[in-house]
Amino acid sequence: MYLEWPIDKLVTTRLLPLAAGRFVNWRYTALAQVISPYFKQAASVTLMLQAVLGLFLGVGDLLALVGNGAFVAAILFGILTLAIGYFLGGSAQNTRVVTGLSTSQRNVAAALLIMIQNFGEPTVIVMVLMTAVVMLIIGALAAGEFGKRIVDGQSTFESVSIRSQEFTSS
Repeated sequence: MYLEWPIDKLVTTRLLPLAAGRFVNWRYTALAQVISPYFKQAASVTLMLQAVLGLFLGVGDLLALVGNGAFVAAILFGILTLAIGYFLGGSAQNTRVVTGLSTSQRNVAAALLIMIQNFGEPTVIVMVLMTAVVMLIIGALAAGEFGKRIVDGQSTFESVSIRSQEFTSS
C-alpha cells in the first residue's frame, strides 16, 4: 500500500523542476540563457491564465465572498505583508522598497499549487485567486507610489534597477 505524503506533491511539483532548472543552468549555461526567457514567459502566461480562468469559472463563489469580509481580509493581508517587508527590509530606502514589494507578492504560485492539490472546494480556490489579484493590485499601486519618490535625483526604482544590474554583473 502506497502512503501519499503531502511533501511528495511539493517535491514533485516544485523542488524537482527547480533542481532540474538549476542543473541545466549549471551544466548547460548557454542553453539555459537561450531557453530561460521562453520558460519565464510560459510560467507567467500559465499563472495568469490560471488566475483569470479560476476567477471566471468561480464568479458565483466570488460574489458569495462579497458580504463575508473576504475582500477586507485580502486587502489587509496585502497591506500587512507589504508593510512587514518594507519595515524589516533594512536601513536603505531602496532595499526596503524592493523587500516590501517582493514580500507582498511572495509565493502566490506556491499557494495556488498547495490549494489546488489539497482543496477541491471552489470557495477556497476563488478566495486564494481573489487574494492573489488583490495583492497584485496593492503591489502595483505601492510600486507606483514608490516610483514617484525621488532619491538622489533618481526615482527609487531607477536606482534599485541600477544597483540590481551592478550586483548581477559583478
